[in-house]
Amino acid sequence: MRFFSMAALVATGAILSGCSKKEVEEPEIRNNPDITDNIVTVTTTINLDENDATKALAIDYDAKTLTKTFAVGDKIAVIYHNKSGNLDKAESVALTESDLFGGGKSAKITVTLTNPEAFKSVKYIYPASMAGTDDVDYSKLKNQTGTLAGIAASLDLATFEGSLDGWCRLPSSVKLENEFAIIAYTLKDETGANDITGTVTGMTIHDGTNGYTISGRDSDGRIYAAIRPTSLAGIKYFATNGTKNYNKSVTDKTYEAGQFYQLGLRMAEAPVTDLSTISANYTVSNGETITGTPAGNYQISIAAGATVTLKDMTIGGTDNSDYQWAGITCLGNATIILEGTNSVEGSSYYYPGIHVPKGSTLTIRGTGSLTSIGQGGGSGIGGIGVSDGNRSYCGNINIEGGIITATAGEYAAGIGGGKNCNCGNITITGGTVTAYGGTKSAGIGSSMGSDCGNIRITDGVTKVTVYSGANYAIGPGINGSCGTVHIGGNSGGVAGAPYIYQP
Repeated sequence: MRFFSMAALVATGAILSGCSKKEVEEPEIRNNPDITDNIVTVTTTINLDENDATKALAIDYDAKTLTKTFAVGDKIAVIYHNKSGNLDKAESVALTESDLFGGGKSAKITVTLTNPEAFKSVKYIYPASMAGTDDVDYSKLKNQTGTLAGIAASLDLATFEGSLDGWCRLPSSVKLENEFAIIAYTLKDETGANDITGTVTGMTIHDGTNGYTISGRDSDGRIYAAIRPTSLAGIKYFATNGTKNYNKSVTDKTYEAGQFYQLGLRMAEAPVTDLSTISANYTVSNGETITGTPAGNYQISIAAGATVTLKDMTIGGTDNSDYQWAGITCLGNATIILEGTNSVEGSSYYYPGIHVPKGSTLTIRGTGSLTSIGQGGGSGIGGIGVSDGNRSYCGNINIEGGIITATAGEYAAGIGGGKNCNCGNITITGGTVTAYGGTKSAGIGSSMGSDCGNIRITDGVTKVTVYSGANYAIGPGINGSCGTVHIGGNSGGVAGAPYIYQP
């Protein structure tokens, strides 16, 4: 059994330095003896555009405009190329009152660069808390407090891209541009007669590409969210007050970077199905919440394209060949929102806790927990196993939040392929994840002799712990293969070795 444990890789502010002047008495020993540390401290002025939001954020609701200024204590991250050919990161000295000009629209920043490469690109990320190891960490948007102060403190992103000059100086004229739209929501019931914003304890937003989980609301009664720009997007909303669930779908919505929007949503009450009351196989529809435990051995499926909520629900675990299905079967693309404590288990040998069919994508988010167990040959979350000489396939798996424990049957991956099953891409951008791989199979990735797509785990996760029956905890099983494995940061590619493994 192999073990790999990774806390979220939150980069500490590294030093950045320059081309010509050696100021380190005892340079760090590096693998390349030809590289010595050249340290340079650079001071430059950066500016805000009138339409660009920054950390100090105020809203004029009548004019529907944002007022944005730099604030004392702010830091700016700078991503640059070092002479080893790698991207590196530095954080500026915290801004003081004397660093601010023009009512906070301009600021003087000071950063220290280590071995920067002249003429190479450089990127400013403001605030620095939005930076990963080598780019913006957009996964930090996944979970938000719903307050304007929360957005202003760490999520109101502005960036600039330029190049160092021949002396490794930062660009002399910099104007940061905002990357997000800010939205203030008020929610009413379907009739429009009753405000429900004040009762809502959680809300999710998904635009077909990006998802956001909002855990509260502002003291002014609104729910605030920072979102990435959209163009003619279909957006699904889900809200809960702990007793009732509400949903809303809208189409063709465009939200521009740097703009503030006030939106009122009428939300229909979502149905809640107690599984103890069903008496046949059941397909969960879009917006529906399922709870409880089936009284019999019934197949539970999620309709293609549906967003559903699991709330204190238990399914499967009979291990009976008469019931050949997964604990939950996705019939196409699906989004699962977790509330409370949930458990699913395959009902027969080869079947996973949750089956993700070929060509589809399962997204899991929320604040609850999920334990997903595959029967022998079945993955915890992912593919159905098949006997030797055969081949099956599963789709893509995205985990954005929740407390997830995925346990495979024998010869299957905890998250990924079942026995003799090729799986798609696996992306983990949030939550706490524990995965147990079966015999000769990875905890996250492929089973023995099978393939998987790219695996990407970003800085946004709280913790990932992986137990493996293969040489790699994250990646391929014995005699299998996977695409690119990237852990930490946000720009893709390989972090360290192609596959991460610790005995």
